[in-house]
Amino acid sequence: MEYQWNQLCKVVEKLRSKVTSSLVIWSRPQAGMIKINTDGRFMEQNGKAGIGGVARDGDGNMIFAYAVPLKCQNHHVVEALAAKYVGSMDQER
Repeated sequence: MEYQWNQLCKVVEKLRSKVTSSLVIWSRPQAGMIKINTDGRFMEQNGKAGIGGVARDGDGNMIFAYAVPLKCQNHHVVEALAAKYVGSMDQER
């Protein structure tokens, strides 16, 4: 019985989610430029996703921000859609 318990513990440890984090520091764009940061999040269990972004000027003032819920196939697609959304906003002007 002891052997089976140890094996089960090893399997459960492999299934545990690995959480990682890193410090990200925003840097200002050059004077006269605008910097747009985008991100996307995908949940594989249900296909739900969300995209968002923020644009700031050289002084750090927010020009615009957006957040949009959507459905998606995978995390690669949702990241691409976050950037594409900003491009489509530019075409509307």
